[in-house]
Amino acid sequence: MPKIEIEVWANDSAYVGEPYVSTDLHGRLRLSSGLVEKLSCRDMPIKLYIGYDKANRRIALGKWEIIKAPSANPVQFDRNRHYAYAKRYYDKFGIPVENARYYYDGDYQGWMLFKRKDYDAPDGRGQ
Repeated sequence: MPKIEIEVWANDSAYVGEPYVSTDLHGRLRLSSGLVEKLSCRDMPIKLYIGYDKANRRIALGKWEIIKAPSANPVQFDRNRHYAYAKRYYDKFGIPVENARYYYDGDYQGWMLFKRKDYDAPDGRGQ
């Protein structure tokens, strides 16, 4: 039998523990484990307002205790996998229904902003 060389995968992802929000093909938003830690909601559901910076394609999340939006309802992310169904949110803002990641890009007036991976926003933030 000829010699076979197996190269071992290091599994050292640069994104482990990084806070991000992911979108999926089912119209859901999911909070990464790093974001769950940042929000201190491990094993607990959490209510967040969700917004969108259309010009820069950023998802915005705000704790309902901080953001004052009397005409809106916060979205509840479940306690186990931290998913929330958000298909109408996708539709309202024209967000593609696809698997994508939006990485933490700082805060703005109480909102946590998440920039789409590999997208250079016109405002130049996060580059």
